[in-house]
Amino acid sequence: KASGRRSLGPSMAMYAAHCFRIDGGDGHEEAVKRMMDEIVLYKAMDKSNWPRPDRIAFLAHTDYEEKDDSCKLHSNWSLLHIATAMAITMRCTLWMNSDIANNLIALLDGAGYDENPDDAARAAVCISQTHTHQGSIDDGLACCTKALHDLSPSLGETSRKFGTLPMLHYLEAHLHCAAGALHRAEASNRLSVEMTNSDMDLSHYLSFKTSQLGRIVKKQMEETYVRLALPAGKTAVITVEVDSARTSAPHADATAVGVGGGHTASDGGDADTNTTVASVRWDWKLEERDVDFHACFIPKRQNQHQDQQAQVEIEVFPKMRHSAANGPVEGRFRLPDNCKGGDGGLLKLCFSNKHSYLRGKIVTYKLSLPPNATASDCEFV
Repeated sequence: KASGRRSLGPSMAMYAAHCFRIDGGDGHEEAVKRMMDEIVLYKAMDKSNWPRPDRIAFLAHTDYEEKDDSCKLHSNWSLLHIATAMAITMRCTLWMNSDIANNLIALLDGAGYDENPDDAARAAVCISQTHTHQGSIDDGLACCTKALHDLSPSLGETSRKFGTLPMLHYLEAHLHCAAGALHRAEASNRLSVEMTNSDMDLSHYLSFKTSQLGRIVKKQMEETYVRLALPAGKTAVITVEVDSARTSAPHADATAVGVGGGHTASDGGDADTNTTVASVRWDWKLEERDVDFHACFIPKRQNQHQDQQAQVEIEVFPKMRHSAANGPVEGRFRLPDNCKGGDGGLLKLCFSNKHSYLRGKIVTYKLSLPPNATASDCEFV
């Protein structure tokens, strides 16, 4: 106390209390009470401008005082606060080795927070952040998605004050960006910004992080996406030529189709880990209003003299109207069965604005092409 406000006394007392609680040895309850009493004395001092670790300790003490005795005496409460400090405040999970990080994740997973949605969501934030720091993109996204889907409707004032939901959306955006799903990253980051309020514990952290991520996503999108101005009453057709002759073993599964709203439908086939399985992937987003989209595949015939009108057009994605409010659309196409051993064919991606007589639309899109596919310039019809 004699060292002044930068002594970090409140912070050390709070973490000591957490450690006593988790250890659970003889006399730990008295030790916890002694540390909490120390924090009360610090809070009563006529001082301002406490450093951030001490302010966090004061918030934890307030949370402690509001808990009932069953929560105060349970080590899971302390585990959650220490995990929050490690993953978010100090970010020490960034340089943890994988064994220790996985052990922390396992402790949080097995702590039994399911009965309290606010604690379960805070644990999900810590787990997702740890996965992010460890470079486990898929695991981090799975944790964010589950928490947002299962827990969002049940969260109370504790989570609102902490900033749990905007933090989960920010982590989701960060992981989407790392995975190259920039439209999804942009949408999740925007949700985080819209949900963040100045009175949240994580407001400064989120304001900085979402601004930084927004600039990164914008720059990457400018470098990797094509901006398509679709005039009123017109259809834009992007043609991709898929040459099966350059694919040693065309995939024999059914066509894979993407759907809107930020989701991707799969044909149930294996992921494209084999270079002989060629996929054309698309990712597009409408800036405002709506547009019709469909995709079809026209196989090339081995008999070049066959009547052109006898060509079979295979529906890849049925014609549907997509609203900008539904978010990005992602899809994947793989060479169908009836082209196996043939000459490939033409995949046509069509954006139709025929229904609009006055308003043009803006679509930003990206195509990911395998070595056996080439895309032509966009054609308006």
